[in-house]
Amino acid sequence: MDVAEITLRIVSADDILLHEGQDPLVVGALAQRLKQDRILRNPPIVSEAEGRYIVLDGATRTGALRALGLEHSLVQIVDYAAREISLSSWHHLIQRTSPSEFFDQLAALENVTVERVDVRQAEHNLTLHQSLCYLLLRNGAAYQVRGAEDLEQSVFQLNQIVALYRGKTQVYRAVTTQLDMLTREYPDLSIVVVFPCYTPFEVTRLALNGAKLPMGITRHLIGGRAIGVNIPLERLASAESLEEKNAWLQKWLMEKIHERKVRFYQEPLFVFDE
Repeated sequence: MDVAEITLRIVSADDILLHEGQDPLVVGALAQRLKQDRILRNPPIVSEAEGRYIVLDGATRTGALRALGLEHSLVQIVDYAAREISLSSWHHLIQRTSPSEFFDQLAALENVTVERVDVRQAEHNLTLHQSLCYLLLRNGAAYQVRGAEDLEQSVFQLNQIVALYRGKTQVYRAVTTQLDMLTREYPDLSIVVVFPCYTPFEVTRLALNGAKLPMGITRHLIGGRAIGVNIPLERLASAESLEEKNAWLQKWLMEKIHERKVRFYQEPLFVFDE
């Protein structure tokens, strides 16, 4: 990957779309830090679709910049179809929760059903999007949660499910369902909520339609991130037009490259020195 492939741009905040929900407390805390530092170190990473910018990584940063009232934001634009980008899902690890009580809460949701299945069947149905998610108990029992088949409606129901436990108990994220490993690391583990893997097309469709997945489900691995950019917030907040700001940005970027202050790491990352 070459430094010339980096695409940094200052865009209108109104053109930036989220595909997942946010935690207002986390957004508020970051907004306060940004207000004190007056610097945006790492730009949100977005893909471009229909003239809009879909946030793949950096939803909290996006929300914090909006909370500060900034009409423009610096973003790094990537090709969602590039081989350096992969999309998978996180699993939610629920602590200190009674499975029977949780099942009762699920049963109270409209058009949502829960049934005991074999783990392999649960994985198979989830892969085919024939279930919303499945639950894996610490004893190894698996239960699939069925609901709507329509993408937007199924996402609405997923938000209802996550709302049953988010903010009410400790929730961690993991990429594995190996219970022996998880219970060693999380002794109070009660339930693993396993979510489907979405496609870039589905993520883009949801964002463009105004639907949002629950926070902390999609997992984007992105090579060639631009970090340590350190753009002053006053530059983003200035009265200059987008054209003027982007002209300044390109000049600044060329100077960094000329001074050899952009370094490539095999992970890969791009780091900008001050």
